[in-house]
Amino acid sequence: MIYRTMSRGGEETRRRVDPYRILFFDGTFYLIGWCHLRKEVRMFVLDRIKILSVTNESFEVPGDFDLEMYMRSPFRVIHDRPVKVTVRFDKKVAGYIKEKIWHHTQRIEPEKDGSILFSAEVAGTDEVRHWVLGWGNHAEVLEPEFLREEVAWELSACVKAYTRLSRRAEPV
Repeated sequence: MIYRTMSRGGEETRRRVDPYRILFFDGTFYLIGWCHLRKEVRMFVLDRIKILSVTNESFEVPGDFDLEMYMRSPFRVIHDRPVKVTVRFDKKVAGYIKEKIWHHTQRIEPEKDGSILFSAEVAGTDEVRHWVLGWGNHAEVLEPEFLREEVAWELSACVKAYTRLSRRAEPV
């Protein structure tokens, strides 16, 4: 197949993939299979497959491949290196965080002021970063430091964008 990646600016790569499963998650279809280019099980967004050719080659899905186990590590769907994250949520949103299982490794510790500390060991931080940003000023990344810095940079860039916009906007 010819696959267009988002992580490398839309670069297209030719790959041979042994398809194991199709997964529908959060409005998107994914192909999970053995990628001969990367020599590991990978996930591909079906909408990013530009050209697909069926071959006469055969393969067997390994007997030890378990989709449920494969999907346990990521925060949502992206697989990456394991990282422990800790996020403080203030008391205004603590109830929302506590009422849901966000990740199978999560731990929630209540604080005296009504806030909570959420920690989990996840595969990569991209999805966690977007999740934290979605909680606005009610969430603060405590660790890892690089994720804290990424969130701070993102928020700073948002403030700059909105400051530029507000200077151009006409009062209503």
